[in-house]
Amino acid sequence: MAQFIRPIADVDAGSWNDADEGDNDGEHWDELVANDDSKTESDAVGNNTNSTDLDVEGTNSGIDDPVSSSDHIIRVVWNSDQSRNITGHAELWQGVPDVGSLIAEATVQLVDTTEITTTYTLTGGEADNITDYNDLHFALWGRGTGGGPSRTLQVDLLELEIPDAPSGFNETVTDDADVTDDTSRIHAAARTPTDDVGVTDSATPQHLTTVHEGGLSNPTTGFPTVDTDHVVRFRARSVTDGDLRISIYEGASLIEEWDQTLTVTFTDYNRTLAQANVANIVNYTDLRFKVQGVSADAAVPHLSWFEFEMPDGVGADPDDLLPSHGALLGA
Repeated sequence: MAQFIRPIADVDAGSWNDADEGDNDGEHWDELVANDDSKTESDAVGNNTNSTDLDVEGTNSGIDDPVSSSDHIIRVVWNSDQSRNITGHAELWQGVPDVGSLIAEATVQLVDTTEITTTYTLTGGEADNITDYNDLHFALWGRGTGGGPSRTLQVDLLELEIPDAPSGFNETVTDDADVTDDTSRIHAAARTPTDDVGVTDSATPQHLTTVHEGGLSNPTTGFPTVDTDHVVRFRARSVTDGDLRISIYEGASLIEEWDQTLTVTFTDYNRTLAQANVANIVNYTDLRFKVQGVSADAAVPHLSWFEFEMPDGVGADPDDLLPSHGALLGA
């Protein structure tokens, strides 16, 4: 199975039009979502001249990180409006084109009015540069190649195909099960750490894809006033050796992120956050975690437990700070 990211809105239409080959509603994205002969069309260009760009936003919700850098395919169905050459360019951007980062490009020389399908498979490095699958955009443009009068680029379909995300880690998180109140901790798995936590060595092992957002619930005392001794601890393994990426956010702001190489054996890991990064935390109740495999080898990491330890608030007894019910581990 696969997921598809397709245009959902125009961002900048340049001088493109949908009057002759499309539905003439002034919107261009809707001509690009299906291979149905309803097309949008660039402005006409001559030899060695570029058309304007058509920038469109891709699907912006419900796309899961595939936790894999393989099988990311840009697909375009397009043609020239004349028997004159025009080179089509379909760019994939992280964020708005010319503002965000260019990820990859599909390009081909079109020679006549016959529609062709062009595909481009992203390299592993290009796919790894995607940081948010729900914030991808496309840019379309053409360049006249060869002499003769003007010609236009006509586009019928534009999409990015990516793999499905692996099945979620099937652990139910409770708010208070077996958590010892011995220090200030934000617990990702509110339970006594064990090696197996729903993990089975079956042909289809349980595995973690992403960690869902969740804030702290029921803080009982104050938060720390020092930048030291903020420690992330977790226990994990992978089906084969590979890297696990751990990200700590306050809301949408990244506090610290790093990659941890996992082995096939459950191992305890810890990392003390840099004081300069801790100093950027304003609201401890808005901390978020993201944990996911970032290499093909670590596509099926197993997470036994995860916590964020910090000093007690001034003059306070130890806190037991838990995420909202079921918030941090995918179920």
